[in-house]
Amino acid sequence: AGEYGRLSGSNRTDGEDKWSVPVPFTGSYSPYTMARDVVWRSGSVLIIKTYRSLSAVSLLDQKTLWHRSESSSYSTSSNLQQNFTDFHRLQTMLPSARNRSQYIVVGTGDTWIAIQKGRRLEMLDLATGYVLWTIDIPTNKNLVVAAENIVLLTAEGDADPLCLNRLTGEPIEVKDAMELAVRTITNVGDTLVKWTRPPEGKGDRKITWLRPLSGEVEREVTLKGLTAFHFVDDRTLAGFSKTGEAGVVDLVTGSITRFRFASEAETSADPPKAATKPAAQPDPNQPPKPQLVAQTSSKALWDPARVELALDSVNFYVGNRPNSLPTALRYSGLPLVPIQHQMRAVSRATGKRVWSVDSEKASVAAFNLQTGGLLVVIDHTPVEKQTNAIQGTFRGYNRVTGEKLFAQNLLCPNGLRYASVQTPRPNTLDISVYGQQVRVTSDVAD
Repeated sequence: AGEYGRLSGSNRTDGEDKWSVPVPFTGSYSPYTMARDVVWRSGSVLIIKTYRSLSAVSLLDQKTLWHRSESSSYSTSSNLQQNFTDFHRLQTMLPSARNRSQYIVVGTGDTWIAIQKGRRLEMLDLATGYVLWTIDIPTNKNLVVAAENIVLLTAEGDADPLCLNRLTGEPIEVKDAMELAVRTITNVGDTLVKWTRPPEGKGDRKITWLRPLSGEVEREVTLKGLTAFHFVDDRTLAGFSKTGEAGVVDLVTGSITRFRFASEAETSADPPKAATKPAAQPDPNQPPKPQLVAQTSSKALWDPARVELALDSVNFYVGNRPNSLPTALRYSGLPLVPIQHQMRAVSRATGKRVWSVDSEKASVAAFNLQTGGLLVVIDHTPVEKQTNAIQGTFRGYNRVTGEKLFAQNLLCPNGLRYASVQTPRPNTLDISVYGQQVRVTSDVAD
């Protein structure tokens, strides 16, 4: 409330809050924007990044270690989630970097964090926020990557990359620095997690954990048969094959989990065609109007280019992302995954499909911590003669069993722009939409 938000820690089994601390918060923005808050862990510290601030909270004693904020109007550009075939650091961002913010975190460790603010690079002590060293980024460098012992500043095609000692900021020599910077996904301690392309584009992609100073390869994972990819979160890469298989890679440990989400026949089926209305008879007293062609999806359902994956501790959830760019933009600021046709749950323990949710209408699924053990699917239908208004149906499902617990219709005058869903207790959903608040429980009849 006011100038503070709260960071809470909950028990994963029962959802009960174990601790809660106030965190300084600057700025107020609609969830319709890309200005989202991001929380991630580095060692025993949680880092909270908002549009204009950066904070660190200790997991050991739940105290705010430091906080900094900026008042300038500079911010990094936002980036839409789209599946990619090859990783390039300038074109594909990790989820924590995809939101609009004043800060770019270019590397973290157990005791340090490297941040880019405009054309300035700062190396901070993670426990205190103290600036260890700082430099101005040369104007011909637009890529910054940091690991435990190095910092790379370069650009694509750069013949003279700048390589620094991470501890001191002094120049050092690093082999293939430009290629490393362009293909590095993240760092894990003193290793760079690097995307490796097949020679001449033929063969399977690989993820390589490389020590940049020695060139030693710590481990390598082959993404066999996977052709399209996206990041689920900063430590998880999901890849999909043309035959209905998925591979989920833990970028920290190097483990990969493979499972089937669709049959080969499903991935090559004809794309669904949009419904069309009968053509109205022309008015002879009016000039002819241009004919509009019904839009259809350019990719089949379960095509790897449009598959999207979310996960929790129980299941993987796989669905089809609509190809419409306006649809993707509509939910860019909310923790919602657009889906078409069906969402399928696959057990993380067995790799078998356990249940699915059909969706004939345009829908989104909520995969945020605030929904607890519920999977919330929101169907939305435009309301005639009301700009931006939709009729929303909020459906709640048990994530373990797939049982439908309730369905609640709610008029959303401004679409999902001001919508939020939270679970204060098991099988209970609080829906807030533009001044309306409804509590739905599993006792409510469909």
